[in-house]
Amino acid sequence: MSQGNDGKQRSGLRVSVLVELMDIRTHARSGRPLSDLLGSEHFEEMVAYIEGYLRCAWRSGCQDNEYIHFRDWLSDVKGEYPEGWKEHYVQVCGGDHEKAMMRLLGFIAEFLALRQPEPPAQPSLTPERYVSLLDDLMSFYPDVQRGRPLWFFFGAETLPTLATYIRGYLRCGERHGCSDTRWKSFRRWLAESHALEPETWVPRLLERCGGDHPAAMRRLLDLATLFVHEHEPPKPARA
Repeated sequence: MSQGNDGKQRSGLRVSVLVELMDIRTHARSGRPLSDLLGSEHFEEMVAYIEGYLRCAWRSGCQDNEYIHFRDWLSDVKGEYPEGWKEHYVQVCGGDHEKAMMRLLGFIAEFLALRQPEPPAQPSLTPERYVSLLDDLMSFYPDVQRGRPLWFFFGAETLPTLATYIRGYLRCGERHGCSDTRWKSFRRWLAESHALEPETWVPRLLERCGGDHPAAMRRLLDLATLFVHEHEPPKPARA
């Protein structure tokens, strides 16, 4: 999902998603499975992790300039950002998603070795500016109700894709010292009221929806909306 241009002045991001991905690459090269690090073993879901991280920055008034420079370099210098680039990486790697993920991480390492990162404009993402993941998901809800496809927001219509988007969003906050207390309250409510524990909510919710991924994704958005209406006071109307 492109973050678009809403005309707002945005600060740079202190910890680029490229730094986060290099940490993941280091762990992967030492033997840790990518599925443990990202919660997924599919390339499109790693892209959703990136999108979640970038979305957190964007919602909180920042933009990841290093990632923008990387994407331009990947396209203009390496020729590795074509239309349909997610499918391209998997095809080039013979259908091996892990190899496709490591290929992209390798390009990031090459890019970072060639340039000095620009210092971000201040202030960067701070707890005072952080926008809860709950608000982010709620912002999609009206469009989803009107029939806009879920892939438009998350890149694919699978529940694991939404789960890795969530993971990326929260990770961006964590790397900037932001604790999403509202999301934690929602997760406790899911576990206590709907038996959707953090470790097993994806397969359990999918099972309850008869294996229908879009239905399971919409159900999570429904539950987020229900939680906000039942447990959070309405925001005062603007004068």
